[in-house]
Amino acid sequence: MRFAAGDNPYRVSRNGFGEMACGGNPWLVARRVFDLTVFNVDGLESMEWEQEEYPTIDPKKPAVDQFIVAMPFPRSHWRFDGKNNTMTRLESQGATDRSQKPRRRPR
Repeated sequence: MRFAAGDNPYRVSRNGFGEMACGGNPWLVARRVFDLTVFNVDGLESMEWEQEEYPTIDPKKPAVDQFIVAMPFPRSHWRFDGKNNTMTRLESQGATDRSQKPRRRPR
C-alpha cells in the first residue's frame, strides 16, 4: 500500500559503474553483466556470465584519470550454480582481455 501511495522505503542507489542497490538489511545488489546464459542442472537453473572488473582507485589521485587509463575494463567469467546455491569465478576460462580494442574517449 505504501508503494502505491508513492512512498518507496527502498529507493535504488546507483554507483556509476553499472551497479544498483536497494533495501536495508539485507541489501539487494544488481550489476550489469554480459553474455548471460541460463541452463538447467539437475532440474535447477544455473547461470554463467561475464562482468567487468573495476580497478581499485587511489583516493589521493583524480578518479576520472584512473578510470580512463584502465578502460576498457577487463571482464571475468562467473557461474551461479542453482543446485549448490553458490557463485564462483571461473578462472580456467579467465578474464576476457579487451585491451586490444580502441579506448573510449571521455565525453
